[in-house]
Parts: sequence; structure tokens; C-alpha cells
Amino acid sequence: MVRTTRLRARAAGLLVLVTSLGLPAGVWAAGNAYVTNLGAASISQYGIGAAGPLFALEPPTVAAGEVPLGIAVSPDGRSVYVADHLVDTISQYDVAQASGALSPKSPATVATPREPIGVAVAPGGESVYVANLAGTVSEFDVDPQSGALAPKTPDSIAAGSESRGIAVSPDGSSVYVTNVASHTISQYDADPQTGALSPKDPSTVPADGVPVGVATTPDGRSVYVTNVGSNTVSQFDVDPQSGGLSPKTPPTVETGSFPLGIAVAARGMSAYVTGFQSADISQYSIDPQSGALSPKTPATVAAAAGTTGIALAAGGENAYVTNELADTVSRYSVDSHTGVLTPTSADIGAASLPFGIATRPPPPSRQTTATRVRCSPRALAARRAMTCRARVTNSGSRGPAPTGAVNFTSDGGGAFGGGGSCMLDRAGAGKARCDVTYLPSSGPSTARTTTITATYDGDLFHEASEGSTTVRTAPVNR
Repeated sequence: MVRTTRLRARAAGLLVLVTSLGLPAGVWAAGNAYVTNLGAASISQYGIGAAGPLFALEPPTVAAGEVPLGIAVSPDGRSVYVADHLVDTISQYDVAQASGALSPKSPATVATPREPIGVAVAPGGESVYVANLAGTVSEFDVDPQSGALAPKTPDSIAAGSESRGIAVSPDGSSVYVTNVASHTISQYDADPQTGALSPKDPSTVPADGVPVGVATTPDGRSVYVTNVGSNTVSQFDVDPQSGGLSPKTPPTVETGSFPLGIAVAARGMSAYVTGFQSADISQYSIDPQSGALSPKTPATVAAAAGTTGIALAAGGENAYVTNELADTVSRYSVDSHTGVLTPTSADIGAASLPFGIATRPPPPSRQTTATRVRCSPRALAARRAMTCRARVTNSGSRGPAPTGAVNFTSDGGGAFGGGGSCMLDRAGAGKARCDVTYLPSSGPSTARTTTITATYDGDLFHEASEGSTTVRTAPVNR
């Protein structure tokens, strides 16, 4: 468990900046990695090369609040959220689409109850949850356009004593929180419409000792919790109907000393646990039927001093580990068949006391879109307003709905409301729409046909497109 007094003392340590290896800027083949530096009040930011090595971005760090701990990346890769433990805020960042570099949102922080530690984002990206050492879970809505956080109503819900780790089920219906002092895991239902949390029945299940880290499997059938006091991992089955936890058989497996971080491979075949005191990583195979953990061969791999956080690259070929007492980040290659970790030759520097880590996948290939526009009514007298609606859809109508702006123009003059632009709202799977008003200008004494064009600018996932329609304007009777 991280104690506040120790964090304050360490925060005065020397800042060791990441050294750049000079790779040119651009889209990183394997995405990005971000590390919270609790002793430097900063986030180290890296690009991940094609073979997995880390390269410092420019600048190598961005400012965060005092003692940043937990960190999470939104599913669309456009936002990063960080728990600022000693100033009771969540720092929120925009992510540059190509390089992955971070920049503060506006506002740069949002308030949360006392001493936030863990951060998790719902799989749909619409909600963010924060575990606070004060024994609560903060709940935030996520603006679909900006990614900025706003408190839900209510803005928090009670948890156990000294809440720390937090995880959301893959379908977004359940949230699990570790409670260090009460030795329990709180379990919640997430409302499918609002994302608001409510306790399950029972509201908690016991842990084995002092629970810290928590992770779910990609299929949602298993949950694992690291226990510092007993040096074990608790393993739970997840009820397919209620999402409630019940112990597997056996209920625990052994780990290294002082287990903190835990990560599960995207394919659900392997799990990894960092041992802070034993300076190693325990590695497990996951039974495809029962979800039970069993040690791999070897059961552990060596790590640097004070190994803390762990995250896997999007493709699963590499794992990255923060070494709090060495001020470094280590990379391990992951065997594609066995899931066994192999240390790579060199660590990369981080700032003072690196703690949490999260990875971001590379930007996906953008989908083509189709933009259609329709105005109603299609015929009216000049100087009377009509409503023009743009509909933007993905090719195949799959994937996330298009986001961003649509701009309207006319070849016959007139004026559009909103400056001729509107922001898309989701209208179903892979679909979005928005409206503007159009006031034709007074024209000649005869009727005329005007072409209205809607141009979609595109976003991280979608190509630009445009569409047109015609409207008929009758002369004004004098």
C-alpha cells in the first residue's frame, strides 16, 4: 500500500528526464505508453516502435497534479485521465492523433473526493470511475465530443475503507473496487443508460488479506485481485446474470512479495503480477474453461527494484513495467504461443518514482463515410426558414459513430444558423446526425433551385465526405 507520508518524502527527489532516441515524429507503429511519476508530478509519454521499444516523445513529460498515481486511456485513444492523489483532482488530457502527445484539456482538472488513486474508463467511453482512498468511488460523464469529464448525479458512491484499485467489466455492466483497510472488494451495477453505480447484493466480497490491484478477463467471466498482506492473487468467477463475484477453486494462487499491479492479456490466456518487494513478475496461464490461474514455466521473471505497474501493448507482443525505485520502465517480449515474458536488453528512463502505466493502440485505419443532406420543407418562399439535416454513416454501418463538425454551404446565397456548422450527435450504430436552419435570400421574381451541400470534416476513425440536395425557392409575393 502506498502511504501518503512516503509519497510526500519521495516527491522531493531528483527529476530524471527521459532521453529521446531521436525517432522521427509521426504515427507510432504500436501506439503509445504513458507513465505517472509520483515524485515529479508529471506524466512520461512514449511512442512504441514496431518491435516494441519505447521512444520518448517531445516533450518527454507533461505536468500533472501532485503525486499522480492511477492512469487510464479512453477506448477511442483520444483522452487520458490521471488521479492526482494529494490535490484531489483528475487531470485530463487530449491525445494528438498522430504522435500520441498529451496536452491539457479545458479545464485541465476536475475535482474528486479526497485522495484519488485508481482510474477506469467504461468500455464505451461514456463514463469514468475513480477509486478514492477516502472510501468512495467518483462517477463522471464523458463529453462525447471533447472527452472532458463532468460529475454524474450523484457524483460519488460509498465503497469500503481505503479504496484503491478499480476495474470495469468488458460489457460495462459491472464495476469492481478493492478496499485496502476493510479487506474487501466492492461490486456495483452500472446503469446501462446513465452509467451511474449502485451496489450489488451483496455489496462486497471478502479478499485474502490486503487487496490492491484488480483486473477482469476479456470474456468477463473472471476477476483477479492482488493481495499485499498474503502475497496472493484472489480469483473469482463472475455470475453471468448478476455480475457478482464468487471464489474459484482454489480461491487464491501465490505471487511474489508485495504484489501490486496486474494485467491480463487481450486474448485472455495469460495474467501477470508485479512483485514490489521481490522485484519480479509472476506469470500465469488462464484455463480457457474455468478461468483458474496456474503458474507458467518459469513462474517468475526478474524485474528491477520496486516494480509496480504493468501494461500490455495493444497487440500483446510486449509488456511494460514501471520500476518505482529505479526510475525506469522495463520492456518484456511476450511469447506468442506460451505468453512467457522475456526481458529485453535495456530499460528506458522515467522521471522520479514512476508508478502507474497505460498504453494506447495506434490510430486505426479510418473508415470511409457517406454524408447525406435533406432539407424540409424542400420548397418554400424566399426569406422563410427551413431545417437542413446532415446524416453521416460509416461504410457498412459498423464501428463507432462519426463525430465532429458538418459545414453547410449554398450556391444561392441565404444564411445558415450556427454559422453554417453543427456538431454531430450519435444516431445509432455507426450513424450520426445534426441540423441547421437555412434562410434563403430574396431572389428574382421567378422561382429558383438552390443546391445545399453538407461537408463532414472526418475524425480519428472516419474519413471526410460530403453530400448535396436541392431546394426550390418561390419568389416573395409583393
